[in-house]
Amino acid sequence: MRFMLFFAVLMVATVSASQAENCGGAMNQADLNSCAAAASEKSDDELNALYQKIKLRLRDEVDSRSTLVAAQRAWVRFRDAECKFATSAVSGG
Repeated sequence: MRFMLFFAVLMVATVSASQAENCGGAMNQADLNSCAAAASEKSDDELNALYQKIKLRLRDEVDSRSTLVAAQRAWVRFRDAECKFATSAVSGG
């Protein structure tokens, strides 16, 4: 149950961070790239902060903490594969 909550929090943090960035004023691709990079970094920082808080809460629960780390690693692999698939139609420019 904790892990479902954890992933729900991660998804909300990712969505809220990307919505917070307004790239509507971007005038060219470089501006869009810069804005997207800033939004990505902000989301990554939020996710890492939440992850560290959860790991700290689980410091005395070795099995749960190990499960959390394994789940995170699996999620990162899924995220990377999903991004690769989602962008495959425009690979190469």
